[in-house]
Amino acid sequence: MAGTKASQATPFFERLCPAMTNASVVIRTAIIALAVMLACGGIATAQTYPSRLIKLIVPFTPGSPNDVMARLLTQHLSPRLGQAIVIDNKPGGGTSIGTKLAAAAEPDGYTLLFISSAIVTDPAMKGVAYDPLKEFAPVAMVNSTAWLIVVSPSLPVKTPAELVAYTKAHPNTVNFAATQGTAAILVAERFKQLSGADVQIIPYKGGAAALPDFLGGRINMLNPTPSTSIPLIHDGKMHPLLITSPARSAATPSGMHNGPCTEPGRCSAPSRPARPCARVSSRS
Repeated sequence: MAGTKASQATPFFERLCPAMTNASVVIRTAIIALAVMLACGGIATAQTYPSRLIKLIVPFTPGSPNDVMARLLTQHLSPRLGQAIVIDNKPGGGTSIGTKLAAAAEPDGYTLLFISSAIVTDPAMKGVAYDPLKEFAPVAMVNSTAWLIVVSPSLPVKTPAELVAYTKAHPNTVNFAATQGTAAILVAERFKQLSGADVQIIPYKGGAAALPDFLGGRINMLNPTPSTSIPLIHDGKMHPLLITSPARSAATPSGMHNGPCTEPGRCSAPSRPARPCARVSSRS
């Protein structure tokens, strides 16, 4: 009982991220080199790879944080590889649609997948037609970021505690948009569970799809990443309450609560990567 009382006495915004971290609810951005599954070495050699265009499957909506990171990566990676990299957005199904397409691609080193922690959460949250542990293997870390929890400036709240009090005084009126089938929706559900806030979780196909509804007043809350939200915060179109990182980013406004729950981005490849395709990591 003493442990329970101590937990209840701890502010929810301090318990939010440690609890999610312990449950492995973190964002991980990765590249999965499908071509290097089992037969890559026999198809592409270190002397010739890459010899033609590379397709990068991004199972996120255009303009979403992961899509932005993928495009920034290709701008720097393509010149170093000496080949064009074309992004193929395949959102939907909590990234499972694009990931399934990538898993079924020809293992020749010319189809890659840019993925987040959804590759871990998808099999746990729903049935998928691929085994991420057997069909993919890490190549390299790409990026590390955190989530923000933001509210519309139209809500009369400035702190997490004020938000909780408002939602309890106005039940079923605050909508929280989160990307379906990904770690983002787990963050939203965990926030609701730990804080006791009476918010309605609304699943969206992607963060970019939810943004127009947020700006239009149809959605009151989001959990975006700093890369896509900081300009809107500075313009007064979003009010940040929380950042899921041990320390506040220099780019984010002061006054937000924070906790140790960050997004380590990774670059990974299918199991048993062959040397030619592994050069994508060593040369990037």
